[in-house]
Amino acid sequence: RSAGRRDARRSRHTTLAGVVDWLEQRQAAVPCAQPAILHRDYHPWNVLLDAAGRLWVIDWDWRIGDARFDLAWALMLMRRSHFDAFSDAVLAEYARQSERAIEQLEYFEVLATMRWLLNVAPAVEPWQLRRDPTREEFREFLREPVRNAALFVQAQTGLAVSVNL
Repeated sequence: RSAGRRDARRSRHTTLAGVVDWLEQRQAAVPCAQPAILHRDYHPWNVLLDAAGRLWVIDWDWRIGDARFDLAWALMLMRRSHFDAFSDAVLAEYARQSERAIEQLEYFEVLATMRWLLNVAPAVEPWQLRRDPTREEFREFLREPVRNAALFVQAQTGLAVSVNL
């Protein structure tokens, strides 16, 4: 069993388990043609520019996998934060530089969004808030991005997705 399946089954957000099933059912249809080193939290805020104009990527949690995951992770983070134009520009530039079609990106966008949802949901569970009342501000900060993520996953999969904060 996958860690995502385990985390979804443990979550009080029971609809997430159906999305994990949806992802697992489609996994064979999105083969990785060329494994790559993944950052696993790649986005513009983890890229620094030094005084000499060199780019530095920070905060690595690397694994070997499909590069479409890092791309989808960055795009979805920007979209959840309402940086849609920036997300579109990153995707266009990625496609231009890779000089090939980015096939089945939607699958990886759902995968990245689910990983994010399963990461943040436990941090704002009611029992966590009782232990640490300062988490309420964090919960409020996440409310709209979580809603946007759930709506995106629902639109892509056709499944009812509910994550209540």
